[in-house]
Amino acid sequence: MKKVFLSTLFLISILKIHAQCEADHTVLLNDFNFVPSELVILPGESVAFINIQGNHDLNGGINSVTGESFENPVEFNLEPTIGSAEGVCMDTLVFDVPGVYNFDSSVNFDAQSGMSFTLTVDAFDLNDLLNSMENVFESAYAFQAFTPG
Repeated sequence: MKKVFLSTLFLISILKIHAQCEADHTVLLNDFNFVPSELVILPGESVAFINIQGNHDLNGGINSVTGESFENPVEFNLEPTIGSAEGVCMDTLVFDVPGVYNFDSSVNFDAQSGMSFTLTVDAFDLNDLLNSMENVFESAYAFQAFTPG
């Protein structure tokens, strides 16, 4: 009974966090982590960044460890925000340009402690569709299902 209560409480708290920052995907920032640390989305989808612990920003310009440019297709940055247990919506970003985006938190020693995030905006194209159809027809089950016995 206690597990059910705690699970329900956790679910309600996640829904509260999500409700304040509507998006297709959610990334949580806490002490020295992005959760998840990697995400694959489609062009035009949105990502909400919610700080649940500590003081963090979203740095998509210059790598805080190496000093080199991330060379993201589009540069995104969010100002430092102090998180709370209820979650603080830093912002919701829409990623329209396909490619690989790298981010870190440049506050204090976040990046040096491994606080980094990779987002891949993957454009599904005609080649992807043809490859997936080819894989379906290569399977014995699919072949048998579409041919007379």
